[in-house]
Amino acid sequence: MHYLKPSTTSEEAAKKLREFYEACGFIQSDQTLKIETITSPNVFQELMDTNRVIIEKIVDNLIKQNVGEDEFYNLLWEQMQNEVLFPSEDSIVAFMIQLLFDPQLPYYHLPPVEMMDDDDYMESIQRIKVDYQKALFAINYGYAQKTQMAEQILNIATEIESSQDRIVFVANILGYYKNQIDNLENEIDQLKNQINNAEENKKNETTV
Repeated sequence: MHYLKPSTTSEEAAKKLREFYEACGFIQSDQTLKIETITSPNVFQELMDTNRVIIEKIVDNLIKQNVGEDEFYNLLWEQMQNEVLFPSEDSIVAFMIQLLFDPQLPYYHLPPVEMMDDDDYMESIQRIKVDYQKALFAINYGYAQKTQMAEQILNIATEIESSQDRIVFVANILGYYKNQIDNLENEIDQLKNQINNAEENKKNETTV
């Protein structure tokens, strides 16, 4: 909030808000700043837990409007100034902190794209079958650097002549990683259930 307070207008505050999220994770510094803690982290966590669903709906609704970047952050700043939903400075800071973990930010306006016909998709699948298999081989080859793997995949994609086939090729690469993530999340959920069941059984044993 101290970063936004000097702003004289809502437009200036929204501009700084945009700069803040676009810069996160890309600013390098060799200096350590010591900041006096004013509000307990537990307070921010409680505020985020309380407003999490509201904030997610606000961001989703703004993204669906598909406005330009400047307009998006203007609207986002207006929502942050809603004193009914976010009556305190701490609640606004908690809002900002939650968005740091939102994969949809920083926001960018994207042009509309057409959906692909199912028959066209299946035809492309057949044409890129070998290319996709080759890409999976490159992914699991065990390169020392991700750039090596990326170069191999890019070379494979470049050799695909049809733009539609290249789109389907990339879609399947994304699908491969999506499946990997889903499988990992399922394994984590199973591990959590096992831990919870073990703790529950231990409690039951002590009460018998």
